[in-house]
Amino acid sequence: MKTFCKFAAMKVERTISAYKNYFKDFISSLTEAEAKKVFYVIDMLKTPQSEINKAIQLKKEYYAAKR
Repeated sequence: MKTFCKFAAMKVERTISAYKNYFKDFISSLTEAEAKKVFYVIDMLKTPQSEINKAIQLKKEYYAAKR
């Protein structure tokens, strides 16, 4: 297995491993927009859960006020 990327998030190190060149081949088969979406999801793993929860709460408050 080859390590695709490695990063630290919330003092927990996470490693994404890909077998052979499967991930590289998969990403290269996508359009640029699709690849951006995949990397967006991977970047979300770096975001601390507390920030995600805060954003969700703000979104709920925003839409509740519009009703």
